[in-house]
Amino acid sequence: IHQLGFVLFSGLDFAIGTVQDAGLIFLSAMSNDIAESILSEGGTVDEVVSTTLVILPLGTAALGLVLILLGKFRLLDIVSYLPMPVIGGYLAFIGYFCLEAGVALCIGKPMSTLADWSYLLDPKSLLLATPGLLSAGILTIISRKATNDAILPITMVIIPAIFYAVLLIFGITLDDARDSGWVGEEVPPVPVQDLIDLVDLKLVHWGLVRKCVGTWVGMVFVVSFASCLDIAAVSIDMGEALDTNKEMVTVGTCNLMSGFCFGFTGSYIFSQTIFTYRTGCHSRYIGMFIMAAYLAVCVSTINILQIAPLFFLGATLIFIG
Repeated sequence: IHQLGFVLFSGLDFAIGTVQDAGLIFLSAMSNDIAESILSEGGTVDEVVSTTLVILPLGTAALGLVLILLGKFRLLDIVSYLPMPVIGGYLAFIGYFCLEAGVALCIGKPMSTLADWSYLLDPKSLLLATPGLLSAGILTIISRKATNDAILPITMVIIPAIFYAVLLIFGITLDDARDSGWVGEEVPPVPVQDLIDLVDLKLVHWGLVRKCVGTWVGMVFVVSFASCLDIAAVSIDMGEALDTNKEMVTVGTCNLMSGFCFGFTGSYIFSQTIFTYRTGCHSRYIGMFIMAAYLAVCVSTINILQIAPLFFLGATLIFIG
């Protein structure tokens, strides 16, 4: 839903947007409050799930309405007064986060602190991470040196193809590769119908809306500021000025749409938007293709992580950073 909104309303043809962590932190706090309140009164888990999946999307829709008003009345011009070190620090954080998350994906272990880099002292983890780091380096060099826009996408197809070719040549099965940590673990699929059946309006505790208002106000401030930083960061990477107010109206519209469809808060995904910009594919067809891919992943019974080489997925994150 978010991506549909960006395809329809964004001023950037290559804009990528989806659910984002800035709002999810507050939605998580709201869901905890809801669960504690219901369970402490002897309520059921079904009541918790139904209430959460109604109140949180309502909060998302309300957030979207506020962002639209902020943009319409041009109240976000304050972003132009942000010191460059603030934006630079935000970009640095995103870059480090992508690097850390990419390496963690390669080795199949969570990394959240500086101490976690010690995982690379383990020979097996270092072996798993090395192809990802090398692939990211290749992608970075190509993105900066290649004169043909097709070279980078072709390279991103060739890298996993080489992985599967090596498996075929040496007679290694996907299960063997999975046991060695090169692809993700198998998990049972969840039918789409199970997601639809989670909400029962008769079980919703509407009185808990009032309890979530304080957290919702904090979410409005954080999401609006984070979205402003994302827009400013994209502008800097492009080397072109963007109308922050106009783009914020787009973000608000997407959240309004998402909330009405039982979705959660989202915004521009800075890293993916810049990645698409750097590939040279400046077309709204990219967003439409991503929408189709999201739907395919949602309805598919196949988990991408259990068949795709983890080092390639990690390399993509590292390259973005």
